[in-house]
Amino acid sequence: IREKVFKHAKELSPDTLFFVNDYGIILNKYGRFELYQEQIRELLAAGAPIDAIGLQSHIHGEDLVDVNAIKYYVDQLWEEFQLPIWVTEFDWNAGNDVAMGDHSVHAEQVENFYRLMFSHEG
Repeated sequence: IREKVFKHAKELSPDTLFFVNDYGIILNKYGRFELYQEQIRELLAAGAPIDAIGLQSHIHGEDLVDVNAIKYYVDQLWEEFQLPIWVTEFDWNAGNDVAMGDHSVHAEQVENFYRLMFSHEG
C-alpha cells in the first residue's frame, strides 16, 4: 500500500519531492539500517516515486557523533540508491550529562556532524 500512497501523492503534486525518512539509521540503532535499506529497495522496486532519502539524526544518551560509523552508513545508502540524502532532523544531547556552561563538547559534536554531512556527495 505504501507505494500506492507515494504514487497517488505524486500524481496530486508532481513537483513535490518525496522522501523516505526514518530515525536510528545513521548509527544503526536497534538494527534499523538494514530494515531501512530493504524498505527503500521494496518501494523503488514497486515503482514508488522516491526522490530522496531522509535521515532523522537524533544522537542521544552516551552516543557521540561517530564520524566513521555515520559515514559508513551514509556511503552505503548513496552507493546503492544514488538518491540525494538529506538530514531532516539533528539533535545531540549527551544524555544531558554535559555541563551547559562550557559548550566546547557541543560545538565539537555539531562541527563533526555538519562537516561530514555537508561534505558528502549524497
